[in-house]
Amino acid sequence: MYLLLILFAFGISGLAALYVKSRIAKYRQIPATSGLSGAETAQHILRASNIYDVSIVPANGLMGDHYNPATKTVALSPDVYNGRSTAAVGIAAHECGHAIQHQQAYGPLQLRGAVVGITQFSSSLFYPIMLVMFMHIISPHVGYSIMAVVAMIIMGFQLLTLPVEFDASNRAKRLLPQLGIINGPAEAHAVSSVLNAAALTYVAAFLVSLVNVLYYLTMAGDRRR
Repeated sequence: MYLLLILFAFGISGLAALYVKSRIAKYRQIPATSGLSGAETAQHILRASNIYDVSIVPANGLMGDHYNPATKTVALSPDVYNGRSTAAVGIAAHECGHAIQHQQAYGPLQLRGAVVGITQFSSSLFYPIMLVMFMHIISPHVGYSIMAVVAMIIMGFQLLTLPVEFDASNRAKRLLPQLGIINGPAEAHAVSSVLNAAALTYVAAFLVSLVNVLYYLTMAGDRRR
């Protein structure tokens, strides 16, 4: 049963990734009537939000778009940075949504930032725990119990990510028409399609982490018996 759940979760994750790529590819062909590039869109949104200490930089690779609160940079992949499509301005606006969250001390973003370190450390524990179980240093019950706790920490991080990403997308959908960067229902639909598809990847990541928690809890229970 859990093998089927794992296959289902990873299948959903793969389909979500393919879906977002297809939406971006489709709406990359539809220009925004404002004529602004992704970088220009980001600059316009940040200035309109009275944010002057965030840099807009090109990112390496495709779909490398992100906001780094530590360095206060909005990094945009080449197609977004230079692109003038509805997909490009939508993605750029989403990343600026994170910068606005940071400026406004948005609670879920701050909480997620506070647990990044422990989440990264926890993620690095899986293989060492498996190794010490294989060497019979700890019992399988103890090992799988620890792995279940680690999986719960990762699942909690994924859960915190959902409101952060949804809120950034909602901010983008509001700001783009308000600032005249997109115009009309067709462009609004294009932006929504891209951002909604991207949101599915975060939902899929949460489902994968949930399945991992259920798996390790089950394994710990079986080893105890």
